[in-house]
Amino acid sequence: MKRRFLIIVLLFLLLNISSTFAQSGASLGLAGFTALSRGVESVYWNPANLAFFEEDQPKFQMIIYSLAFGLGNNSLSFNSINKYIGYGESIYLTDEDKNDILDMIPKRGLVIDFTGDLSLLSIAYKSFGFGIETSANGNFSIPKDLYENFLFKLGPDVYDYSVSGGWYNIVKFKFSYGVNIVDRIIFDVPYLEDTIFEKVSAGVSVSYLKGFGYANIEKGLAKLTIDENGILPRAEFDMRSAKNGSGIGLDFGLSTYTNNHWKIGMVFENVPGRMYWFGDSKFSRAALDLGDNPLFILG
Repeated sequence: MKRRFLIIVLLFLLLNISSTFAQSGASLGLAGFTALSRGVESVYWNPANLAFFEEDQPKFQMIIYSLAFGLGNNSLSFNSINKYIGYGESIYLTDEDKNDILDMIPKRGLVIDFTGDLSLLSIAYKSFGFGIETSANGNFSIPKDLYENFLFKLGPDVYDYSVSGGWYNIVKFKFSYGVNIVDRIIFDVPYLEDTIFEKVSAGVSVSYLKGFGYANIEKGLAKLTIDENGILPRAEFDMRSAKNGSGIGLDFGLSTYTNNHWKIGMVFENVPGRMYWFGDSKFSRAALDLGDNPLFILG
């Protein structure tokens, strides 16, 4: 029975191979794809674009899977790294260089953001769509004073090593629909006298959200005091975590194109923005406070 089922699924995919494709590289690389996406890719980017169904398009389209991954930070770029490190050259930083690097990092520290999205089995039939998406997002801060310690020597001072961050992983089961609400709009205003907005569309995606887990650092305080009496550390750490969450997501989209080849799109994701976590919820706390007694005595 299982073997027959697998054969039927395989034949189904082969029969629709002309409409089955991986998500295009352009859609992964262009943030503007909220306006450019068409057909089945609209399920992921903007449900309003499902309304732009053309008769010469396949009525049924499918994406088996697609994967996207992103990593970034709030301070340093490749250009700034190459400026001081160079291309395979020896590294020599002057005090001016070190101060320039520290000036790039804000007070809260260098924040590293990461995101990963996996789309499984997205389907579109005319103006209707369905998709399964799983995403993992998170961020973590590296204290600015830690970079100062790497670049300069430790000395009598109060160093702040406080951290922040968190992550979550959810799955979306998304149902989408797009509809054309206005065929043509002409605005008689400056700079838009010759612009005609064709087929203004609206779309909505209703999602059932299933959460695998989340964690969030509510307090990540850590300080180190160095003075003539010694070295005094102090730390407080609070974190919440949970597993097995659920919720409802709602996305709204608007899209249009003009007679002078402009394509405009807008999407509001997860408008309710609420997830209920009900499994294995934990609150962790740790602290180190030595009062006024230094941990290490100098001299």
